[in-house]
Amino acid sequence: MGKIKTPLRQVDIKSDNSPHDPFITLTERTDIEYHIMRRNRAHSLQAHATPFLRDQFLSASIDPTQNEKFDAISKGTFINTEASHCSLSPTEREWILSLQRLVSTDIQLHLDINDFKKFFKKKQERMASSPSG
Repeated sequence: MGKIKTPLRQVDIKSDNSPHDPFITLTERTDIEYHIMRRNRAHSLQAHATPFLRDQFLSASIDPTQNEKFDAISKGTFINTEASHCSLSPTEREWILSLQRLVSTDIQLHLDINDFKKFFKKKQERMASSPSG
């Protein structure tokens, strides 16, 4: 019916000790799985390098129970009022400022059942309805 998925047969990884060939090709399943898991673990830990996880004050600022700090971030006033408690680089300060909420109007989330039915009656059956397509 559709495409047949084939398993991953090889992975190229950076070579640490070969100046002539910067990559090594892995073809053994155990080696491929080991290096993919190692890469995924390192990738998932990148969030620990963000200012919000390195600095205890900033980490507490994104706690859902700390509404006033979260509101200050979304309003763009956090840097002037709260961030004086921690040492931030100019880049980190700019990054936090970029978290400011730009849209001030809320989106209406209520959808009448009749509107819902009318919308889907107009769509073709093969039309995807999820964000992933």
